[in-house]
Amino acid sequence: MNKTYFFMSGLPRSGNTLLSCILNQNPDLHVSPNSPVSYLTYQLNRVIRMREEYIGYPKPNFVGDMIVSVVDNYYKDIDKKYIIDRSGTWGVMDNLQIAKDFINPKPKVICPVRNITDILTSFISLCDKNPDNFIDKRIVSPSNENRCEFLMKKGSMIDVCLDSYLSALFPDFENCFLFLEYDDIVFNTSQTLKNIYEFLDLDFYNHDLKNISSYGGYNDSIFGMPLHEVRSNIEKKSKNPKEVLGEKLFLKYSNLENWK
Repeated sequence: MNKTYFFMSGLPRSGNTLLSCILNQNPDLHVSPNSPVSYLTYQLNRVIRMREEYIGYPKPNFVGDMIVSVVDNYYKDIDKKYIIDRSGTWGVMDNLQIAKDFINPKPKVICPVRNITDILTSFISLCDKNPDNFIDKRIVSPSNENRCEFLMKKGSMIDVCLDSYLSALFPDFENCFLFLEYDDIVFNTSQTLKNIYEFLDLDFYNHDLKNISSYGGYNDSIFGMPLHEVRSNIEKKSKNPKEVLGEKLFLKYSNLENWK
């Protein structure tokens, strides 16, 4: 079966898993859990082109064939027409160019997004409920300030996503992104789904929003917190960022939403 590949590259705690579980109700569509495909294709492209053997005797089609082989083999057990590969790095310009050159000439990236202060608040709430979490294990002391600094540091998933969204400013990629606000995913789900199908140029599918099945196979024990838990019904349960973060941290991490 010939497959068409799309991409999802959302900020963490922004509805990626919820949206994926809903879209997976479509029998023609598969949205992956977080996948290593973007990392594998990037490394493959970089390593081959750096080798002196390739530089000395280049085979232009070889790199593309290898990249396509990686993607197709990763999804060879998925018998669906359309695949949405999920990774927080697809919006990075190098990865987007690889996608455009070898995977889909018109790459389309779905980006669930959320105010940064809400994302930090969500993580902190999970940390407070799960003392064995991966964040507190990697900082000196489990203060909210240290937690925020860890989550926002250079190279973190939040940082990578924010940087990657700047790719949308370039003419070659300006039509490649669909930004979906978390509140719209939760409160305007039906319209959000219509926007996704229109963006992907696919026939609309009527989803059952009152009977959502969670992913199977996620091992959240490595994070020490239920990062990918999805309820059967859509609802928003979140705390007030100002109350959780305090005035100082709230102001520090406000207005960082560069996609708006």
